[in-house]
Parts: sequence; C-alpha cells; structure tokens
Amino acid sequence: MRVERASSHPGLMFPKRREVRLEVRAYRGFIERLFAHYDWRCAACHKVTHLTCHHTIKRSRLCRDTFDNCIPLCLGMFGCHDAAERGAFLFTYNPMTERFTVARKV
Repeated sequence: MRVERASSHPGLMFPKRREVRLEVRAYRGFIERLFAHYDWRCAACHKVTHLTCHHTIKRSRLCRDTFDNCIPLCLGMFGCHDAAERGAFLFTYNPMTERFTVARKV
C-alpha cells in the first residue's frame, strides 16, 4: 500500500499548516482586554509589574490567541512565566468566569 505524499513538500506526508496570528493592532487590543480581565495582575503571584501573555498551548501548535488559552504572568528572574515554561504550574480554565486558576505542581 502506498502513502500519497504532498506534491509541494516531497519529504513530508502532509504540508505544514500556517500559524494563525492576530495583526499587531488586534493583538495589542486583545492583550489589554486580557490584562484588564485579570485586573492587571499576574494570575499566579498577583504582582502588577512586568506582565506578559503566556499561551497555555503554544501558538506554534496552531492554537489561537483566546481567553481560554492565554493567561497574564510576570516576567523577570525566577518569574512566573519562566516557571510556567518549565512546567511548574497546573492551569485549570473555568469557562463560567473565563479565568484560569493556577496551582503549583508538587
């Protein structure tokens, strides 16, 4: 049995799908709404400085910029964003409040 390959990508079984990203202006508006929704605080430690948007499922895995995928976390040395990248947090999304709860993994 032969597997048909994509003609434009001779070495791949299927062509790679493109990431879906918002335009810069729309992304900035989304980030402002996200931070305002969390009262301009880190969702894990509640700091108000050096916030960034963390994607629970990375955009490179074709996940979009939505409230059920993004969470504000603080940056900096030993910040919550770095801890989240290392897998130190467990994120649980509540669709009723449209917020994540954050717990440290043991």
